[in-house]
Amino acid sequence: MPNAQGMRAVLALGLATLVLFAIIAIYLLPLAPGIVALQFTFSKAAFTAVTAKWQAGGVALFRSHMPADFVLLVMYATFGWLLGSRWPRAQLAGGSIHRAIRWSLPVAALGDATENALHLLLTSGEPIASQLLYPMAGIAASIKWLGILVFVIAVAAATRSRAA
Repeated sequence: MPNAQGMRAVLALGLATLVLFAIIAIYLLPLAPGIVALQFTFSKAAFTAVTAKWQAGGVALFRSHMPADFVLLVMYATFGWLLGSRWPRAQLAGGSIHRAIRWSLPVAALGDATENALHLLLTSGEPIASQLLYPMAGIAASIKWLGILVFVIAVAAATRSRAA
């Protein structure tokens, strides 16, 4: 494998990203329903139903995790880009797998950053000028999760083609 030391650094970044993800997940465990329930709301009524169950303390907990979540999205975007950049192309079944590995997490991170910004606005307690912000946040979260799913499938396909 070319530049094994560089690949080890990328994998260390991936491990650090997983550790931060786990820390955030544990930190948010008190939220019921969980954070994913909020991410997949596409209307004010659905969003408000989740935050009402959280009450003020849960919303404050949710908002307090945002700085770490912004760090996390930078970490996973960087990991995906670097992994895709360093994965030997000769081991990939085709250019589409290489592009999926390289771009899916950065695209997911853009969705995540948009979702975070909208969720911060929507939980700020300030009047919301447009009801469209609620479905936009749900769409941004969907883009994030779709990007992560594409990454996992592309890495699995690349790993499978490497083993064959």
